Amino acid sequence: MDSVIFRGTDTRQPLSRASVELIFDNTEGRAPTEWASYAEISVKRVIEKEKGSSYLINNTVVRRKDVADLFLGTGLGSKGYAIIGQNKITEIVEAKPEEIKGYLEEAAGVSKYKERRKETEYRLRDTKDNLTRVNDLIREIDGQVTRLKSQAETASKYQKYQEDLKFSQAQVWALKKQKTNEAWETIKQKINEQTLQLDQFTAKLRELEASVEVAREAYSETSEEINIFQAKFYEVNAMVSDAENSLTNIKNNIERFTAAQADSEEKIKNITLLEKDVNNEIEESKRKSEEESSRLNVHEKLNKEDRDKLTQLKEMLGGLTTQAEKARNDRNYKSKELRELSQQRIEKARNDRNYKSKELRELSQQRIEKARNDRNYKSKELRELSQQRIEKARNDRNYKSKELRELSQQRIEKARNDRNYKSKELRELS
Repeated sequence: MDSVIFRGTDTRQPLSRASVELIFDNTEGRAPTEWASYAEISVKRVIEKEKGSSYLINNTVVRRKDVADLFLGTGLGSKGYAIIGQNKITEIVEAKPEEIKGYLEEAAGVSKYKERRKETEYRLRDTKDNLTRVNDLIREIDGQVTRLKSQAETASKYQKYQEDLKFSQAQVWALKKQKTNEAWETIKQKINEQTLQLDQFTAKLRELEASVEVAREAYSETSEEINIFQAKFYEVNAMVSDAENSLTNIKNNIERFTAAQADSEEKIKNITLLEKDVNNEIEESKRKSEEESSRLNVHEKLNKEDRDKLTQLKEMLGGLTTQAEKARNDRNYKSKELRELSQQRIEKARNDRNYKSKELRELSQQRIEKARNDRNYKSKELRELSQQRIEKARNDRNYKSKELRELSQQRIEKARNDRNYKSKELRELS
């Protein structure tokens, strides 16, 4: 039927619906009763792409069956004869007896009543089927009434017993609640006592922590003193190292003075050799003077110059001898003085270092030993006290847990026995 909807052209837009309407004159009032008061009857059919077909009579939406009922007996139905179309005469002439009978009934106005009769028969048949089904249900329900009555009596007894059970359970739970409240008060009192004990233990623990803190501070002070003594010990070691360095420098100076002494002795030896050479020269000069004594008169001037040179040489020899003797004495005195002074300083520094080192070691050892003993004693005391408290708390916890488990087990066992007894009673009663 969608093909009757206008699809549009090049110049006109397509439409989404199509409709057809027939208007009939009803001035004589021959239409059915509900439409007899209208002078005109408009029958309209509207086709839409999305909604499909809809039927209207006098712009009132009706069913297709209502339209068919309107045309029954008028010859205007789907098989009517009032309007003769193409090939209609041929169909009437060549129709079968059943079809001719339909045309005659339609012309006599019987088809409307026949159609209503057919509809009524269909309804009666459906009603008979429904009555048969209802009778079957009644028979089935009658068969179930006796069993349902016995079940109702059992259910009423069950409800009564259930109410009694609920009342008994309420009594049991009330007794349990009462006992539980009593046990809770007892446990609460014990918890308060244990809380007080715990507060006391906490106070003692805080005191112990305070004593531990004091011991820790004393240990810190002792450690600081030990560090101070160690610093002093390091200073003394530094002084000893400085003294040893000074001793090494003094030894180096002694070695240097020894080398200088060796050089001086070498020079003295050279001076002695020079003195011997000078003496030899003097002897040679004396010999020459004796040999040339005869020549003194001749060479008086020359002898005078030689005498002056000899005097100068003797003076030079005496000066050199004096300087060598003085240098030897100074060297020996200074070397001896330096050796004695170095030996005294080294000995003093060694004695001071040994004494201070010994004193520092003894003092540090005493303080370290004292701090170690105090720490071990306090640690041992704290461990023993903590162990005792932990052991006591563990024993109390185990005892309380055991009591609670036994109490819970007893209550569970009692509840189980009560439940079994009630269940047994209910089974026997059932």
